[in-house]
Amino acid sequence: MSKNSQNGKLIISSLDHFTVDWFTTFLVPLLPLVATEFSLQKGTAAFIAATMSVIAAFSQPVGAFLGEKFNAQMIEIVGILMVSIFMSLIGLAINIWMLVLFLVLGNIGNALFHPNAAGYVGNMPFKKKHTAMSIFSIGGALGRASAPLVIVWYVTTFNMKNMYFIIVMGAVMAVLTSIYLFSDGKKVNLKSKKRERFNLGRAFKVKGVTKLMLLILFKTLAMRSFFVLVPLYLVSIGFHVFVGGFFLTFSALAGVVGNYLGAFLADRIGPKNVNVISLFASIPFAFLFMIGGSTYFMLSMYTLMTFFASFSLAFNISYMQDFLPEHREVASSMAMGVPWGVAGVAFMGLSLLANYVGLHVVLYIGGFALLTSALIALGLPKIETKVQR
Repeated sequence: MSKNSQNGKLIISSLDHFTVDWFTTFLVPLLPLVATEFSLQKGTAAFIAATMSVIAAFSQPVGAFLGEKFNAQMIEIVGILMVSIFMSLIGLAINIWMLVLFLVLGNIGNALFHPNAAGYVGNMPFKKKHTAMSIFSIGGALGRASAPLVIVWYVTTFNMKNMYFIIVMGAVMAVLTSIYLFSDGKKVNLKSKKRERFNLGRAFKVKGVTKLMLLILFKTLAMRSFFVLVPLYLVSIGFHVFVGGFFLTFSALAGVVGNYLGAFLADRIGPKNVNVISLFASIPFAFLFMIGGSTYFMLSMYTLMTFFASFSLAFNISYMQDFLPEHREVASSMAMGVPWGVAGVAFMGLSLLANYVGLHVVLYIGGFALLTSALIALGLPKIETKVQR
């Protein structure tokens, strides 16, 4: 594969990631409107979002298995179409059960996409593998950053019932992916059939796998708490729904910079060291945000927390792939799906707890989860950076 062709495929993969994360992100800024439309408590609305994250996360190993067994890029394309179609239809839901059905199907598409797309990027022969994974991850981060403000503007301008027009965005990316990446999926699949059969029990015995999964689990629990609950919290203290979207977008853009910087450093000083630095640096800002103050102070603390916490967003995927180099699709699901799913289950409980103890208390729990992940980072193994095959 030529360097230009390789870079072009990375760009397409990153645009796919932008699209999928754009569609799956816009539920959160719309939660206040969903709560009003279906007469839900704020904690219950957050519980729905948490449930969708759990479904997407625990479905990822299935998506990885399908990608290894059949065609990784075919499964990726199906995922893009499912996400764009069903997430665009949520405005047409006439009751809560139809809404949940659309969200479930959309999040299953999310689960089909992520491990196969990350595995595809991991199989590319980049010398700076963490940086390449970061570029792929930045595509998703930009999707998450732009979705809150764009979807809130769209809904307030055109109404939620007209959201189905945005399906075209996913359809375009599915066509581009089928043109530029589909044939590569066959090559990856044929290669995967020659590999040793994956053994989950043996994978957990590989040094570093369990600790890295625990680190991702607690960090995900923390960041999910701050991401999902902050728009609801800001509305509860008197801000317009647009302010929550602004917080999410501004901090997500800072996260894009942090994501790339973290991968840049990981290729030079190692992923363990960057995990330790970024997590311990993010903790003070998380607790300062929860202390409160002016809008600008809270925004600054929230943004700085996200900036540092985002350092390891991408390279922990390639870090896990280093532990399981012959099963990169499955390794990707173990870095994303399994810990994300367990964290999602925990957050489901926290979101319901918020109905009784308040959003502020649950945010503090998220802060201590972030501290736990930082402590786990101290015990991660160092791994020598190797050039991709």
